[in-house]
Amino acid sequence: MSGRRDSNPRPPAPKAGALTKLRYSPLSSRQPRDATPAGDGSPLLGTAEARTGLLLAVAAVASVIWASLDPGSYAGFWHLATTRGAGLVRLPGDIGAWIDDAAMALFFLVVGLELSRELSYGELSDRRVALLPVAGAAGGMGGAALSYLLVAHGGGFTRGAGVPTATDIAFAVGALAILGRRVPAALRLFVLALAVADDLGSLAVLVLGYSSGIDLGRLGVALGCVVLLVLLRRWGVCAAWPFLVVGLACWEALVSSGVEPALAGVAVGVALPPVRGEPGSLELRVGIVADLVVLPLFALGNAGVDLASGLLSAPGAERVLVATTVARVAGKSLGVTAATLVAVRLARGRLPEGVSTAQLLGAGLLCGVGFTVPLLVADRAFAGAPALLAGARVGLLLGSVVAFAAGSVVLSFASRGPTRPR
Repeated sequence: MSGRRDSNPRPPAPKAGALTKLRYSPLSSRQPRDATPAGDGSPLLGTAEARTGLLLAVAAVASVIWASLDPGSYAGFWHLATTRGAGLVRLPGDIGAWIDDAAMALFFLVVGLELSRELSYGELSDRRVALLPVAGAAGGMGGAALSYLLVAHGGGFTRGAGVPTATDIAFAVGALAILGRRVPAALRLFVLALAVADDLGSLAVLVLGYSSGIDLGRLGVALGCVVLLVLLRRWGVCAAWPFLVVGLACWEALVSSGVEPALAGVAVGVALPPVRGEPGSLELRVGIVADLVVLPLFALGNAGVDLASGLLSAPGAERVLVATTVARVAGKSLGVTAATLVAVRLARGRLPEGVSTAQLLGAGLLCGVGFTVPLLVADRAFAGAPALLAGARVGLLLGSVVAFAAGSVVLSFASRGPTRPR
């Protein structure tokens, strides 16, 4: 098999990607090693994305059970103190912080690598092709935030408007894989490109909306590291280790700076020269660790809610729960669908070939599935407000179940008859 660009201007659809997000490049006919041909294997476990999504779901359910049966041990374990560093070196202070701030940096490193590759050689490198998924991502985020605010208006509840906005691609891609041939190949590529654009918006929301108590000195050091990463790219450095060393210094500077430390991973990923046509070895190796270790641990440590504690009956918790659920199911799907159709009309373009408006709505519903990045935002938005945080967590879980069920039904019915390009 070759990683060279295919002569066909319409790239072949991925039979199955690797583990997280865009491990498949539209410019390459090469399939990752763990790819499973369409229709092979179990309908539920036949692809890597489906297995990853199932693993995350199991971790989330386990966290809720653990937190409900023994809330003391659940909270105590994740808050078990670790070394905080010495002198100028500062480190996360407990196990939960190591997962949120350090391990998640590996996940964001993969996000950055994929983003760099897509912007350079993939779907997002052509502005005309990128218009629809970028519009869909913006509409989905805006629709989710607006619907949340409409339901949870007033008081300190509005701080959670950023919680339901992110598309959790690890779950969305897994849901697409589970549905198999009910999802047209062109729709899969659309959702994948939308997820990359959504990543940019989610990072902006996290940095601009939920950074507080900023240490300007440490932030200045981090920005200096980012400049050095840009210079390494401009100087033509191809080896990964200089970028990783500078990225580690950037991450350490961001610890206790008031800005999310895991974002250092994005800076490194975007700065590294992208591999043309297919994911590089670093992306694949780190991606496997992120999918099979980091994301399940994050879900286990952040999705837990003691359902018997009475937190959900505390003032405001129910409103946040309902607002988050509505935003994930209705706001996200309608925002993606409406914004994409508006972009089609204004640009006088078409939906991806073979994709109907109903299938687009089904894809928008699947964009409401998941909770890894939204949980990260929820922890920042409702820090010090355990009842509101519990409401947001349950809302994300409930919204994911409803969104997946609704999206599956819509796509199943929409795919029964032949679809026509719009």
